[in-house]
Amino acid sequence: RRRGDLDGDAIQALVLITDRLDGIADGAVAAGFADLAVHADRELAIAAATVLSQGARWDLPLPVDTIAGRANGVADFALRHALIGLLLRLKPDLVREVAGADSPWRQLASHRERLAAWEWEGMVR
Repeated sequence: RRRGDLDGDAIQALVLITDRLDGIADGAVAAGFADLAVHADRELAIAAATVLSQGARWDLPLPVDTIAGRANGVADFALRHALIGLLLRLKPDLVREVAGADSPWRQLASHRERLAAWEWEGMVR
């Protein structure tokens, strides 16, 4: 993709491949998908954000601020929701800033944070 040599068939193949990935533990692979989520065209960006939101380890050093920037700057609802879903996995508190006051994403982020706090309290006891 960086060389610009992906045609329509290659893009479709990459989108289909992302649908088969169960989890991403490798930092370099996750960074590559994050780059796609931030810089690629709609189809690849949605696929990359979705695969990361479903299976990337939450502790990988991914560019959450850049992801949030793209989510804020995009009018395409499908892409925006895919990016917010990724932010929800990586940094739920950032979702409040990106999603807006009346968004269900904001409520879901608060719920996730409460669940994480509850889980942490159970581990500490």
